Amino acid sequence: MFEKIFIVFCIAYFVLNPLSEVKALNARTMQEYEFIGTWKGEGKIIVGWCNQKQLSFELRIDLEGNVSGKIGDAHIRSGKIKLNNIIYRWLGNSEYIIDAKLSNYLIEKEEIKRESIRIFLDFKQASFTGGFHTSGSKSGGKEKMILSGASVKLVK
Repeated sequence: MFEKIFIVFCIAYFVLNPLSEVKALNARTMQEYEFIGTWKGEGKIIVGWCNQKQLSFELRIDLEGNVSGKIGDAHIRSGKIKLNNIIYRWLGNSEYIIDAKLSNYLIEKEEIKRESIRIFLDFKQASFTGGFHTSGSKSGGKEKMILSGASVKLVK
């Protein structure tokens, strides 16, 4: 009886453990991939209600995986780069995620403001490529809808 309970526990542990959040990159990994530094670039805005078609990025990544800088007109607060969930990566999603809080307008000219952003990135040939989604709702236009983008390319 004890063996059956132990086997069920082990199976449940190994099935559910990969679903937990992966820790931020450690210092050794960060140095290996040369992530530390300032990354600049832009991404294409893919929502129809926004007049601006590109969004600029200037990200600074430190040794602990903290991210600061600017996205559009907004300043990054409490940004962090981490490995994406292993199952999502196996399904073909991006390798890394940056989650960050935003302050000020994302696009000041259009008065578009969002609380946070999630950037999905892959590291290939000394650059980051991917896309992004801001906080917001699935409907509501520029006042409250998610601002999404693709074709993000960041270089050092």
